[in-house]
Amino acid sequence: YITKPFRLAEVAARVRAVLRRTDGNGGTADGTLLRCADLEMDAETYEVRRAGHVVELSPTEYRLLRHLLVNAGRVLTREQLLEHVWDYGEGDTAVLKTYISYLRR
Repeated sequence: YITKPFRLAEVAARVRAVLRRTDGNGGTADGTLLRCADLEMDAETYEVRRAGHVVELSPTEYRLLRHLLVNAGRVLTREQLLEHVWDYGEGDTAVLKTYISYLRR
């Protein structure tokens, strides 16, 4: 999302950044497969595998994991995660801590 007024150079830079993130994380040309180490996420079938075994995730866990995979190698703030996954940027971060612990298990 870019607010007006914007420069064309800024739009081009943001498009390059998005393309770099998806290509750099093991995504396929259509962006349906994300990989990190032995973790694999297929956005087309909503299937997550770790070391070849299917992992059952809630919708929120899936959205959080997907955002983390798309941004692999980047440091994300709690506010960025809350804004992207839960659609609010500020608030109680306990929910985020809880879901991170679910994903770690």
